[in-house]
Amino acid sequence: MQKIVIFIILVTVSYAKYYPNALFAYVSGIANNDTLSVRQKPDYHSKKITELPLHAHVGLDECIKRGYSTWCRVHAVNCNLGEYNQYNDLLPGWVNAKYLKFSSKGYVAIKGKERGCYYSIGCNSGRCNIVIDEVIKNEKIVALKIKNYSRSLLKGIGELDIPSDGECYPCKRVNSKIDDYLLK
Repeated sequence: MQKIVIFIILVTVSYAKYYPNALFAYVSGIANNDTLSVRQKPDYHSKKITELPLHAHVGLDECIKRGYSTWCRVHAVNCNLGEYNQYNDLLPGWVNAKYLKFSSKGYVAIKGKERGCYYSIGCNSGRCNIVIDEVIKNEKIVALKIKNYSRSLLKGIGELDIPSDGECYPCKRVNSKIDDYLLK
């Protein structure tokens, strides 16, 4: 009986879903002429739904530990950046996390909030610091209003500067200005 309980606990732990601290990732650790397979389920034997090139940027939904591998469910981001449109319609899907480099800086949507222009400056221990407003004087940021949110309430929508006339997610903020302010 004790062996059965231990087995059930191990199986439960090995398939537990969790939210990574990161909101974004980019493909890394593959050859320049190679691609990363995106699978329908978190398993090497699952149907391949698309491929991502080296350095492709994606948003992270959740991750799962399966045996010795960690798999992350990814979705398309930066919807107005031409070359990435080739796989936008094919995501979400699952990729092996060992081929991803993670980041928490970028534009996010907040569950339950009206669509606004929110920018994550970092995540730690399941919480993320989100810029919800800024004070600008003489075209420079002089103060930021930051609120802390649970990672589970956030969805990464774009790591790069999003043009203000963007069709899918208009935003006036430019993350480089926020980064410059934070480096002071």
